[in-house]
Amino acid sequence: MSASPVGFLRALTHRVTNLPFVRPMIERNRWLVAAYFNYRYLRPDPYAYDTSASERLRRERVTAFLNDRQYAGILEVGCGEGHMTGVLLPLGRTLTGIDISTRAVRRARDRYRQHPHVTFLVADVLTFSSPRRFDLITCSETLYYLNLAQIEQAARILAGHLAPGGRLLSVNIFASTEASQGLELKATGAGTIHPLLRKVSGLQVVRTETFPDYEMMLLQKDGGSGGELQD
Repeated sequence: MSASPVGFLRALTHRVTNLPFVRPMIERNRWLVAAYFNYRYLRPDPYAYDTSASERLRRERVTAFLNDRQYAGILEVGCGEGHMTGVLLPLGRTLTGIDISTRAVRRARDRYRQHPHVTFLVADVLTFSSPRRFDLITCSETLYYLNLAQIEQAARILAGHLAPGGRLLSVNIFASTEASQGLELKATGAGTIHPLLRKVSGLQVVRTETFPDYEMMLLQKDGGSGGELQD
């Protein structure tokens, strides 16, 4: 049976975006990244977060990993359509979700329209700026879409948005289990990203939990400003 036109276009897009000379161009031009993810979100739940048993288990593990305290303000980076948001809501008084995809943010707003203490913004982690300081910032399956220089930049930005004593959660798969389509081909995983986060000044590792295909790391900010990478 021949593939549908939509399926053919999706496969072609994945192949093109994964070409060695195309991917770096997309990474450098963030409007192309936004366009890519808006394309992925043409249909709801493109990553099967609602239906995947492994994703539900991952959300349960994140809850257990974080629920030793309550957080006044939470920033969820890469919130998508708000699937992880439901896990984070009981842990904080207010929650701000950001995502580079306008389509994903639109669906997240619709999903949580009855929650006045939840806000969703179209924003890029590499340029995000807010006068607020957050008690918890989460990056679940987000940082591995960036190259190494961008991960360092994002780490500095996020550390700067943490309140003293605030926490940064990073959840990343390992490179050996990564997908192989377009921007979903992640050149880095937890084994590369988490050592970079350990080098951010002012952040100390609280705990890590490692599973066969991904790792969760929780860091906490000290009383200083922090945000610089140490050698």
